Formats: sequence, structure tokens, C-alpha cells
Amino acid sequence: MQPESKRSLREGACSAVLSAPVAAGLTALVWQFPIAVAGTAGHSIGAALSASITMVAFMTLFSIFGGVLAIGIVGAGAGYLARRVGSKAPQIAGIAVGCASAVVVAVADVLLT
Repeated sequence: MQPESKRSLREGACSAVLSAPVAAGLTALVWQFPIAVAGTAGHSIGAALSASITMVAFMTLFSIFGGVLAIGIVGAGAGYLARRVGSKAPQIAGIAVGCASAVVVAVADVLLT
């Protein structure tokens, strides 16, 4: 694998994992997000902060690091596929994966409760 491809994998994975908690906070700010041990909250700064912390917990503690691995692998794949579009494309693809993961958690909470 070429160094450019490895860099795209790394950038996509890192940006996906790092953007997921931020996206969870923004989702809670404009809509709602499941907050661990507290139910669902939204439309406030406190809910956004709680959602960010909850997303980190979802990605690490609750799934025994499976969430970080899953989001990272999908982000790496997106970064790899987007590498030919432009120099910032792997990061943008990773951020899109992080945002999608937060929205999936929020929508799943609404549909399953």
C-alpha cells in the first residue's frame, strides 16, 4: 500500500472517531439524543454536553471498544475511497461517517422506544 493510501486510511478513521461525539452534541442541540442513565434530552447546551459524553461512553465503555473500532473502520474505508477526490476529502468523508453514526444512534433511540 502506498503512503498516500495509508495516510487516507488514518485521516478517515481519526476524523470519524473524533467527530462522532461532536455530531452527537449537535444532534442533541437541534433535535434529541439518548443520554446514558437519564433518558432522552435535547434542545439545550446541557443536553449537547451530555450527548457528547454519552457518545464517548457508547463508543468505548458500553460496547467494549466495538464502537470505536466500527466507526474507525468505516471512516478508514470512506477515507480510502475518497482519497482521489482531493487533499481534504478523506477528512470530510470521515466527518460524514462520524455524523452518520450519531444520527443513527439518535434515530434508533426514537424508533426503538
